[in-house]
Amino acid sequence: MNDTPSSDVSTLARSTLSKTWQQRFEIYDRYATRNGDALSDTHSDAYRQLTRQERRKVSFAILPFFAGAFYYLFKGMWHKGALLFGLALTLGALLIVIETGFEFEAPSTVLGIPLGILCALFAHYDYYKHVTYNEKVWPGLPALCHRTGFVIAAPFIGFALLYIAVVATEDAYPAPTETEYLINGVWVSAAADGQVLTVFLEELAGQGVVQYNTAPLASVEIASIHRTPERLEVSLQIPGGDQWTLRQDLQDQGERMRVSYNGGPAVGYRYLSGL
Repeated sequence: MNDTPSSDVSTLARSTLSKTWQQRFEIYDRYATRNGDALSDTHSDAYRQLTRQERRKVSFAILPFFAGAFYYLFKGMWHKGALLFGLALTLGALLIVIETGFEFEAPSTVLGIPLGILCALFAHYDYYKHVTYNEKVWPGLPALCHRTGFVIAAPFIGFALLYIAVVATEDAYPAPTETEYLINGVWVSAAADGQVLTVFLEELAGQGVVQYNTAPLASVEIASIHRTPERLEVSLQIPGGDQWTLRQDLQDQGERMRVSYNGGPAVGYRYLSGL
């Protein structure tokens, strides 16, 4: 064992754990140290002596991966849970600034998955240190992070930074009109023929152009626009009297549209790319 705990409180707390947790703690007792951390302790000779099955029991944890900082709060590690919340919110604010500066949109999981993996790898080890040594904050962090006042303030600081980032960047680029944002783009027919329809409309000007396959661009006038939470419908007047009706399904992230010509049968299209 390494730095075997002698506290009666710790012994009592461990005795109330489930059999599964007691088995984990017995493994941690063999390599985890009082002043070490999850990374340094796994590079020790004691850790290398563990069997493969024992390493699996103290490696990746599924529940913390999905629960994240909430898992820390549920297990009574509120200091670390609060710091994780503050970190997540601060990184979210930083990501918004980076997205705005470089004009791109990161996947929604770009922060969630890395933080989930972090919790999955360290949560059980942290719970062992919490019960065995009453560790509240990771020992390698700056002294400021060990102050209770800062720990309590961390989520609020992170939320404030996130709010500032959202407010500061919301007007960085002019917001497109509803039609420009939803309808404009390159669409491909859902039928086997794979016909391509290109649409570019300027709602404020009331006009635009469309192109069917490789045919010349056709100027159009926007006759009407009707929007509901489920659908956006735009009627286009083509020179010569023809009329197109574009109906976009907003419940499918706007990626599907049906087009009818002069009131005829509607043809399904799916979104291919922007202009």
